[in-house]
Amino acid sequence: MKTFVNFFRAPLRIIAETLWYRVRRREANNFLTTLSLMAALKLSWPDILYRGVFALLLNIYVYLINDYCDVEIDLSSADKDRKKAAFLKEHRSAAKAALVSLALVLGIAGILHSSVLFACFIANTVIVYSYSARLKRMPYLDVIAMILCGVSMSLAAIPQNSIIAYKYLGVLGLICAAFEVVQVIRDEPEDRRAGIRTTAVRLGTFNARLIFVFLTLSVTAYAYFLIHSLAGLLFLPALAVPLTPKNASRAWDILRLIFGIAWLLMMAELWTRG
Repeated sequence: MKTFVNFFRAPLRIIAETLWYRVRRREANNFLTTLSLMAALKLSWPDILYRGVFALLLNIYVYLINDYCDVEIDLSSADKDRKKAAFLKEHRSAAKAALVSLALVLGIAGILHSSVLFACFIANTVIVYSYSARLKRMPYLDVIAMILCGVSMSLAAIPQNSIIAYKYLGVLGLICAAFEVVQVIRDEPEDRRAGIRTTAVRLGTFNARLIFVFLTLSVTAYAYFLIHSLAGLLFLPALAVPLTPKNASRAWDILRLIFGIAWLLMMAELWTRG
């Protein structure tokens, strides 16, 4: 047993640090929205447990892909956990082992459960790697990639034949894109100095905020007109939140509260509709 633990000590540490770092930065929001969607759809408890564990591992997996691709950038950033990044760089083989192990578990779990869950794993592997390796440094495509990521990550909650459930994926995709805009605005000064071309660097923070406004109006209209959700109107207060590189971290928390309340009330509506 001791030999087994020593062999996997570095991969296990990398997985644990990946999860804890996202919890501390309040970035692992998809896991919570996935759980709430499963509850609102009234899935059985065994199915919620299975999908919930899958969603948790999927979140760790995609964030580790991102960390693996960004290790050099994280090492030079004052805003990142350099100790975590340094350990990952020194143990790249262990990071690969962690990624392969997670991929195997997710792939097998998807195959054993349903074609939708397996498609969720495959789609996120392709989308998140493409985003982390290249698209996040390409104006406009960084935001578009997050729409795809928000949709594909949430597939973990979707029963195969539930048409209404698929409609909610659009809401989550637009929300993810909106938060991507907040993130690139927050990182704009550092990205500009590093020569990284994101949407905020390309357009400037004022024009990037206009994209945030457009996405907020889009998710409101989508929720109200396509899902017929009155709770979707509660996304609108997000338009009043100031959004600049200096206050983006505070805005992130305020927007999480606004979007979170609107989403939970949408889930309450869905639950009552049966």
